[in-house]
Amino acid sequence: MFAQPPAIPGAYGPQGRHKGDFAGRAMFTYRYNQRPAVWERSLTRAGLSSAMATVLDAPEPGHIGTLIVRAGA
Repeated sequence: MFAQPPAIPGAYGPQGRHKGDFAGRAMFTYRYNQRPAVWERSLTRAGLSSAMATVLDAPEPGHIGTLIVRAGA
């Protein structure tokens, strides 16, 4: 199971970002952004027996929701 902000429409695939803002050593990470159906399909194709992905709306209208992905072997 994992959770992250949902993808920005049209911005799918790996998204890089710097960690630590402007403090300390330069470090970076990648986060993969996909639509919920693409996550489900990718995880079941990878051999997991079940996968469910959904976007939970934020409590405040217009705020960023949360993509929640669950998968099982």
